[in-house]
Amino acid sequence: MKRFGQVLRDERIKHGLTLEGVARSCQTVKSYVCSIESGDVNPPAANMTRRLSRKLGLDPDDMVVLGWFEKRPEGITVDDVVRVAGKFSQ
Repeated sequence: MKRFGQVLRDERIKHGLTLEGVARSCQTVKSYVCSIESGDVNPPAANMTRRLSRKLGLDPDDMVVLGWFEKRPEGITVDDVVRVAGKFSQ
């Protein structure tokens, strides 16, 4: 599975966008977007993830989930999440 930042970088390059252009349109700075792409920082909060996703033509909800999954506590698996979600879905 691709890392959150790698998905952003791949889509940004695919669309011919610069770090500066994406950052400006998402009301942040180039260095922050670069740090996200390189994995130097955790995926951002949901509101920033949604802005970046819309700019890059990605599904915002999918990206929020991917970002959460990447920064989840160590030892938590997809199976754990599904099991617990099932308990509270009724």
